[in-house]
Amino acid sequence: MRNPLASPLWRNPAFVRVWTAATVSIFGSLITRIALPLAAILVLGSGAIEIAVLRSLDLVATLLFGLVAGAWVDRLRRRPVLIWADLGRAALLGSIPVAFTLGVLTFWQLLIVSGLRPSSWRSASAASWSRS
Repeated sequence: MRNPLASPLWRNPAFVRVWTAATVSIFGSLITRIALPLAAILVLGSGAIEIAVLRSLDLVATLLFGLVAGAWVDRLRRRPVLIWADLGRAALLGSIPVAFTLGVLTFWQLLIVSGLRPSSWRSASAASWSRS
């Protein structure tokens, strides 16, 4: 059986960088979907209604921004969109542990992060599938 990692594609540094960045980004998004509600429950003592609002805001923002993200991203260069979307998402998510450390983490901050995070994720997703 042939080793898939012996492919010439894995010797291409540009591909390896893009693949690694995409993998980290996808795993980060999946972990965030679990971590935000858990932070609300364990750290802030939120109840079922608050968690439902938090998750609903995430889904509504994804649906609303997803409708226009593809058309918007097609008019821009892909690489900067991918980079800035991931940096924006990192800044949003990085604000949570900083706020917790400073003792100023609130449910409103989690709502803002939950509402804005899908826009950066959708932008990166649309850019990664764009053909320009």
